[in-house]
Amino acid sequence: MLDYGNKINHLKDKSFIGNIQNSMKKNIVVIGSGIFGVSTAFKLLQSGQHVTLVDHLSISDDLKTSNGESRNIRFSHANDEFYSLLSWKAAGEWKKVEKLAGEKLFYDTGVAWFASDENGWESHSKKILNKLNIPCERLSPDDAKALFPSLNIDDLRFVLYESNGGALAAKRSLKALYKLCLYMKCDYLNGHAEIRDDDIYINNSQIDFDIAIWAVGPWMKHVFPFIDMVKVTMQEVVFFDSPKDWSVEKIPAFNDISNAFYGCGSLDGMGVKLGYDLKGKEFDITKDKRAYSDQSVEKCREYIAHRFPTLERAKINKIKTCQYTMTPDANWIIAPHPEHPRHWIIGAGSAHGFKHGPALGQYVTDTILNNKPNPKFSLAMRKERPGGWRDLYQYE
Repeated sequence: MLDYGNKINHLKDKSFIGNIQNSMKKNIVVIGSGIFGVSTAFKLLQSGQHVTLVDHLSISDDLKTSNGESRNIRFSHANDEFYSLLSWKAAGEWKKVEKLAGEKLFYDTGVAWFASDENGWESHSKKILNKLNIPCERLSPDDAKALFPSLNIDDLRFVLYESNGGALAAKRSLKALYKLCLYMKCDYLNGHAEIRDDDIYINNSQIDFDIAIWAVGPWMKHVFPFIDMVKVTMQEVVFFDSPKDWSVEKIPAFNDISNAFYGCGSLDGMGVKLGYDLKGKEFDITKDKRAYSDQSVEKCREYIAHRFPTLERAKINKIKTCQYTMTPDANWIIAPHPEHPRHWIIGAGSAHGFKHGPALGQYVTDTILNNKPNPKFSLAMRKERPGGWRDLYQYE
């Protein structure tokens, strides 16, 4: 059992817990305790529903996509207003979770976008952020040098800076949400779930429910083989040894769309994080072994030396792998099962799900309780975007 001491158990303000009449309360089962599942459970509980959370793994198992140490909280999503607005709401929601959990989770030291193209992702994003009144600033390359202990600007046209963005301690944040769910009397079952006809069985025992929400991450295409558009890919994240002035408290998170890299400062002493964002090789979570690509790691070495010159000789502290659960167009899945309307399928974060956390949970809660699915997130086949979320602006 997770333990935050008395920080949650002795909360005096219980106004964040929902309360509705029993006649209106639904019995909802959420299968999967990654960010989609736990965030949705959290918001369902806040709305007053009875929730049972089910998973065959522990909350902190590294097989889960949601168990990376950090995620960037950024608002730029090219021309897509929905994601920009949702991530802006999420930043405020994460601060509320941080307060309830009683520990530092969100390091709002900003996000820097390294723009090598005047009319690329960053310019499209700035127009939308300005329209939505989300703070951002276009910095000259020379001015952007003040954001980092060292920064090579030779290939940059400008830097888009989101002052309210930053980095989230992702693994700790997921655990905090989970603990808050338990505090709100969420039931938890450890076991394998399956659909038989319209019923749910956990470890071969049938359970009662009104609504089932399947948030099974990279297992989606195994639980629901008819969803053949989803692909799971293996990705690499490299942590480079770095001085204290490269900590997550000191530098902004960063993204480089043109070169397909992202990262943030050192969190909990792990070193500067650099992730390679081009789609990796396809990965079957039920049988393939996790193994990083030497080629991808070498690209990370080359990039860190190029972009941050004082880290050119930094040793590698750790190499980790994670998986992306991708749809062709990088939009999520939030849709009712085509044959069993009591069952909903959510997930396929497509490398940009975690940051939305509680705001995503609220959106899913409203969608399901009101039974108003959005075609944007349907199970219908979609147009391919080879660059995933980085291509959003090219097809709008």
